[in-house]
Amino acid sequence: MKKILIIALLSISITVAQAQTFHTIIMVNKEEPNRQVDRTADFNNMSTFFTKIAQSLGYKNNMLRYSGQNFRATNALQAIESLNVGLNDIVVFYYSGHGANWDDDEWPHMAFLDRQYGETTIYNKLREKFGNAKLILCISDCCNMDSEGARREKRTYSSFDPALTKKLFTDFEGHRSYEISASIRGQYSYSNRQYGALFGIALREAVSSALTGNTQPNWVYVLEKAKSLTLELTNQEQMPQFKMNRW
Repeated sequence: MKKILIIALLSISITVAQAQTFHTIIMVNKEEPNRQVDRTADFNNMSTFFTKIAQSLGYKNNMLRYSGQNFRATNALQAIESLNVGLNDIVVFYYSGHGANWDDDEWPHMAFLDRQYGETTIYNKLREKFGNAKLILCISDCCNMDSEGARREKRTYSSFDPALTKKLFTDFEGHRSYEISASIRGQYSYSNRQYGALFGIALREAVSSALTGNTQPNWVYVLEKAKSLTLELTNQEQMPQFKMNRW
């Protein structure tokens, strides 16, 4: 009986590990007038990027994407409510669009079609609802006021080292969440008309660097590198910000 019980417990443990899921909510309006090319680049690049991360981790990929008339705060909130996040799953919320800042909060308001909605409110909802997640990333790739365009050449990314991916996304004690925005209050967030948001490009490059050449990848390294790259790409005019919580 003991042997049978041990085998049964091991089977349950293996099943739980295999059932882990990488949940991604992507909010990008590809149909925005005069911004179709760069918004579509953000939509497609981030979709591919996070899919590769999920594949590298060996996680089930649960990706919800909203554009066009579905680019609404109500849909973002419904998407969050719809997620069934298991123990040690990963949750990513990514927004690319217009942003502004008009109150006491240092973090931007995202300009959905139906209303402006604060990143901090979204971030707090993610933390409150998904306390059992291993990692939460809440990313607003937008202005903390109005935006202009800027130039940047295209980047491509290969597959990631599975061992390094696991170190970055799961190999740490307890649970963590990060609130991330493309700029501090009072700054523009720049975008290339063809290839998308410069912070998005910098973030992908930073993660790619950590997963291809850094033997001990961690989020401080990734976010500081994304910050320095963004500053470089925008001639020091745009500085991303982030904060971390752990439990």
